[in-house]
Amino acid sequence: MLTLASRAQPASAEDFDCAGFLRMHGMLRRASMSCGFTSCNPGIVDRARTCFDRLGRRRGAEAILSGAAEFEGWGAVRNRDAVCKTLVDKMATAIAPTACDHQGPCLADGVGQGGKSTKDALAEFKTLAKYL
Repeated sequence: MLTLASRAQPASAEDFDCAGFLRMHGMLRRASMSCGFTSCNPGIVDRARTCFDRLGRRRGAEAILSGAAEFEGWGAVRNRDAVCKTLVDKMATAIAPTACDHQGPCLADGVGQGGKSTKDALAEFKTLAKYL
């Protein structure tokens, strides 16, 4: 009985790619500074906190820094505007070109565009390499 009940629970950090997710979060944080994104998707921020706690301070920070470095690497290969546009085009779950207080894209509010989940955002992030 206990085994069946535990399988019915929603996905936890243990069965989620927390290192990959924190890498994505680090990339988005760095992109927000460089691209001018202004709002954070609360679902992504909440999942990042959970994953950071799960992995621990050292591993969590390493994953976040790795994502930030990945964004910087993309910017070194392509110009910043092209990278920012690609993020808006290919990461619809996390970034939406919605109206903001300034011109340019904003991080989507809520769970994501079209009700997609944080797992969808992670999947989008993992496919970015072929576009950048």
